[in-house]
Amino acid sequence: MPTYRNDGDVTYRINDTDDLVQNVHPGDSIETYDPNPPDDFTETVETPELTKLISGENVWTGAVKPKGHLNISIAQSGSGEFAGKVTLQRSFDAFVTAGRDVKYYNSFEEDSIEDTDPNASYRLGVATDDFGDGILIVSLSK
Repeated sequence: MPTYRNDGDVTYRINDTDDLVQNVHPGDSIETYDPNPPDDFTETVETPELTKLISGENVWTGAVKPKGHLNISIAQSGSGEFAGKVTLQRSFDAFVTAGRDVKYYNSFEEDSIEDTDPNASYRLGVATDDFGDGILIVSLSK
C-alpha cells in the first residue's frame, strides 16, 4: 500500500487504509489507497505516526482501528523520568468530534485491549495540562 509524506505547509484530512479520516500535518506520513493524493504529498517508505515521541502536551498518535486487538506501548526515551499522564482515547467517528478517554497511564508499560466494534478507533497521547517532565515514546499496533 502506498505511503505518502505531507511535504506542504498545511494540514490535510485524508482517509487511511482503515478508512479513518486522519489529520496529516506537515512532515507526517499516511498509508492510503487514495489514487489522487494532494500535490504536496511525496511517496515515501516512512511509516505513519502510530509511534510518537512526546516531549510536551497535546501530542497524539494517529488513529487506528483495532479489528479485535490493540497493543499499547509506553517507553522512556533518553534519560530522566517522565512525569505526566498518557491517555488512551476511543472514538466512533474517527476523532471528527472529541474522543472519549478510556484509560490512563502514569508509567512506562505494555498493555493490550480487545475491541471488535468496527466503528471504534483509538489514539494515544498526552492531553493539554497532562505533561510534567521528561520524554517518552508511545506506540499503537494491531
